[in-house]
Amino acid sequence: MKKFTILLTLLFSTWLSAQCFEKVIAGEQHFLAISQDGALWGWGENGSRQLGDGSTINRDEPVLINSDSWLIVSAGLTHSMGIKSDGTLWAWGSDNYEKLGNGSSGNAAFPQQIGVENNWKEVVAGERGTMAIKNDGTLWGWGSNNNGYLGNNESNSYEVDHPVQIGMDTDWVHISGADGRHCLAIKGNGTLWSWGWNSHGQLGDGTMDDKYLPAQIGDSNDWKWIDSGSRLSFAMKTDNTIWGWGFCNTGFTIDSTYPLQIGTDSDWKTVSFKKHEGSQYMLMIKTNGTLWGWGNDNREQLGNGADGNYGAPTQIGDQSDWKNATAGYFQSNGIKEDGTFWTWGDTELVGDGSDYISSPEQYNCTPLSVKDYINEVKIKFYPNPAKNKITISGSSVTKAMVYDVSGKKINLNINNNEINVSELILGTYILILETDKGIFKEKLIKK
Repeated sequence: MKKFTILLTLLFSTWLSAQCFEKVIAGEQHFLAISQDGALWGWGENGSRQLGDGSTINRDEPVLINSDSWLIVSAGLTHSMGIKSDGTLWAWGSDNYEKLGNGSSGNAAFPQQIGVENNWKEVVAGERGTMAIKNDGTLWGWGSNNNGYLGNNESNSYEVDHPVQIGMDTDWVHISGADGRHCLAIKGNGTLWSWGWNSHGQLGDGTMDDKYLPAQIGDSNDWKWIDSGSRLSFAMKTDNTIWGWGFCNTGFTIDSTYPLQIGTDSDWKTVSFKKHEGSQYMLMIKTNGTLWGWGNDNREQLGNGADGNYGAPTQIGDQSDWKNATAGYFQSNGIKEDGTFWTWGDTELVGDGSDYISSPEQYNCTPLSVKDYINEVKIKFYPNPAKNKITISGSSVTKAMVYDVSGKKINLNINNNEINVSELILGTYILILETDKGIFKEKLIKK
């Protein structure tokens, strides 16, 4: 019996660390993540249903939003967007400014498909609007045209409730428009373009005049990455140098109406910065896997052991196995090359929530466990342990699956709320049911 207990403990230890996050995206105060099996998860602020779990309950820990395979997600201010692996476009959260693009159908508590096309490539959710690119290189926008955000040569403020093509060009490859009032884009030839609000020089064209059509910035054709936030813009060139422009004096200082190189290093791999106004900070990863921080550390979000603010990019710790990092509102997250997930700053993912976390701590990826999980969807299923089938009562089940001890997902067949489990081998699983009322999760024993 003792050997069996030890074996079970080891299996569950493997289970809890087997399934973690491949991508993490930060909104203003909520996070979206795609797990290693492609499923969609979320945590943080949820008052506008921006997590998409059907509730308005803020989540301290990750909750499963949808178990389909997701390619891209983007977290805005009060809404979220995503593209599934089949190329379909989805939206959820608040529809103020018509930023969901659902034809004025209103707020969405769960991910809602936008249109019927399956050729979407990239999407970004802003504060007041949304931008996207299709596989054919066309550029699309919807939401508020405040300050010319929609890029259709109109200066007046109006709202569009569905995706509308911007211009006729078919060579767009990357788009950014997180603040909802100005946009950056890169074409297939590596040129940089911008439009919209420009009161602080964030368009990078050397002026502070709003632009109502995409306009090329400079003549360089070696841009490969862009990101935009409130009054700020950042980009990376193919030589792995980082450039910034616009205005910021809270955390780090930038004051330029055209792109300026940040430092002299040319070995940057990823960059993430806090998109919304307030104390600004950045997290960066170099090609050698080291983690770097820059800016404000008032809630330990730099992860530098409470060492204080950094006036220039400075290495955090001495590890060289970081894959990427995400700067949220004041919560920071990172993923290492071994797939482990780490968090620090103003976070309740680790610790008891009473203190800020001053250095990266590993989050024992338990989103697949049922520890401390509260099922708001009232469902009963029986028998448990089960041999051949289980019967569900209390809700209509649309999809059923289990995760085994290795983190592998196994889809199950449903017939009139009866689920076939006869093909499962003996052992313990996590049963996940997608229902008309939300997600249900519970432990299932196969005998």
